[in-house]
Order: sequence, then C-alpha cells, then structure tokens
Amino acid sequence: MKANRCNFCGTETSCVQLFQAKEGDAIPQKYRITEEEHSTCWDIWKCSTCGLTFSDCRLSPESIQNLYVTMEDAVYEREDFTRRLTFRRGLQFLESKMFPVGSKGLLLDIGCATGGFLQEAKDRGWNVEGVDLSHWAVSRAHERGIPAVHQGTIHSLPGNTARFDAVTMLDYIEHDQDTSRLLSAVEKVMRKGGCLYITTPDIGSVVARILGRRWWGINPLHLYYFSRSSLGKMLEKYGFEVVVMRSYTRVFTLGYWASRLEHFHPALAVAIGTPLKWLHMSNIPVPLNLGDMMEVVARKR
Repeated sequence: MKANRCNFCGTETSCVQLFQAKEGDAIPQKYRITEEEHSTCWDIWKCSTCGLTFSDCRLSPESIQNLYVTMEDAVYEREDFTRRLTFRRGLQFLESKMFPVGSKGLLLDIGCATGGFLQEAKDRGWNVEGVDLSHWAVSRAHERGIPAVHQGTIHSLPGNTARFDAVTMLDYIEHDQDTSRLLSAVEKVMRKGGCLYITTPDIGSVVARILGRRWWGINPLHLYYFSRSSLGKMLEKYGFEVVVMRSYTRVFTLGYWASRLEHFHPALAVAIGTPLKWLHMSNIPVPLNLGDMMEVVARKR
C-alpha cells in the first residue's frame, strides 16, 4: 500500500500495487504506435476508492511530450487499409448513436495520428478536424488532404468553443497525462447532445487479468488503465451520459496479427508468420475481438 493522489478522486487515497517495475527494463527513448517491446518499467497502482489504475511514470511531462512530438512509425502506415476498415466500423457505430440517427456534423479526432479515421469520416460526409503532437503524423495527414489537423493537444486547439457534434479519441485517453483535465476540455468544446467516442484497452477484461504484466495493454506510455466501471464513473463526473459500452473489434492483416505474437512467444510468431508469407496470405484482413478493448459512446448532457 502507498499514498498517492488519484487523478479521478482528487484526494490522497490508499492505492494497491498491481505490478512492480521490473529491474533492468528499458525506459523509452523513442515511441512508435506499433511498438512491440512493452516493458514494465513503472510501478502500476489501483485506487482502492474509485478503481482507477495508473502508472507511476517517472518521466517529466516535457520528456513524455517530446516522445510524441518526434514519433514516426512506418509500420503504422503499412496497415492503413485495415485500420480504415476498423475505423469504418467505429464510425457506423457512432453514427447509430447520434441524434437523429445517422446525423453528421463537425467531428474532432484527438490524437488523430496520420488522419486515417478523419479520412474515413470525411468520406462519409463529416466535416473534420484533428489534433496530434507528432510532427510526422500531422504532415502525413496534410498530405492525405486533411488540412484542418493541428499539431498540439486539445488544450492548444484554435477556436476552443462548444462547436463539435462529435469528439473521438481512439487509443488516446490512456496516454494523456491528466485525464480529468482532458475530459473537462472535451466537454467544453462539444455541443449539448453531442457524442464522445472512445476506444481504450480494458484492464478489467478476462484476458488482461489472465495475462497480467504480459498483457499487451501494459505499456510504458500508458499512464492510465481503465475498466468499464472506472471509465464510466469518470465520464459521468465530467458531464457525459454513457450510451453504450462494449468490446471492440479491430481489423488487421494476418501478417500483422502474427507479428504481435512476438511479445509473447517469438518462436510461435516465426512459425506462424513464415508460412503466411510463403502462401501469400499475410495481407488478408481479419477482424478479431479478444474482449480486452472497449469502445464507448457517451453523450454530453
């Protein structure tokens, strides 16, 4: 047990240690979205009052921000087609919960990376804006034909008024240094009745509990880990009503899924990946839902 200040409760509270940092694990010197080496270099704690789980990250805020500003990831771009299949499913889900159903307007994607989700939304009739810290990602989004992508965070977004009909955060909220400040800012830029769409790893899932520290969601730059309960409580606190919360299906190529096994069993990754290449099956898109990711739609009250 130790005392720490919970980002959600806002008070000194007793926290239970879930994982202890492994001595000798490398502290990140660079970051990629598709990083395979998920070291356990920070202690991970769970608030015994509200259930929020968080990393005892020792990097300075400036160091963390610089990792994102300098981020480049060629592997991420190679899966652009399958990622857009995933994004399409997510947008259809979001649109089904809008009021009236299927309505579209102005959408903001926070942590938009190279703009694949924004491109899909634009093609479906949304007006789009995005924000990301990575200079490389913002440049790629501009090259994609999405000029309204800004380098920075929601806190540096131009025209910070209640103007968005939808705000999306795909695999972003767990990276933000202050989730309370983030959700407060999101609430302020959204129109009343607008929808917030979030995808994030689910630390309360069966897969996460079974794998423990070997779960892929344990990542040096994941500062917060949400269960359905803890995320739901936080959204309610900051002015949102949870409409639906469910497990998340992602689409990647067979080759990409095989490569993800490298973290758990290198020999198995080779044993599966090599025949896929021989049989020219590596690029086949495959949807997969392990139940350890969640997607949430919440409406601003």
